[in-house]
Amino acid sequence: MKDCLGLIILFLASLNALLYPYAILNEENKDAKIIFIAPWTSLVSDLVTPLNQSDKEVLFAKYSSSLKEYSNRNGYLYIDPNEYILNELKGIDSKYYLKDHIHPNKINGIKLYSEAVIASN
Repeated sequence: MKDCLGLIILFLASLNALLYPYAILNEENKDAKIIFIAPWTSLVSDLVTPLNQSDKEVLFAKYSSSLKEYSNRNGYLYIDPNEYILNELKGIDSKYYLKDHIHPNKINGIKLYSEAVIASN
């Protein structure tokens, strides 16, 4: 678990480098906004991730919290669509929405993810 937290910190530290294109865009359009969107959460059906579901949920919560704090601290928008997604997936086989163990498929999964982002805004 400690190694995973280190990766989160490294990822957040590297966000500044990823924001360079935004700085260029912002010179042209002062109204441009960056929106960070939480990734699709790991479900019980994810048997590839070597953590148990409880540990995955704790790690995901820490990641999402860090991303939200980073966004707020730097004036960026943040959306977490996962509550919507989890509500939609109750009682449904996740294979209908997933390409593999965690990635949304190109039809139903992306549609659900998009609806969740819009509804969470």
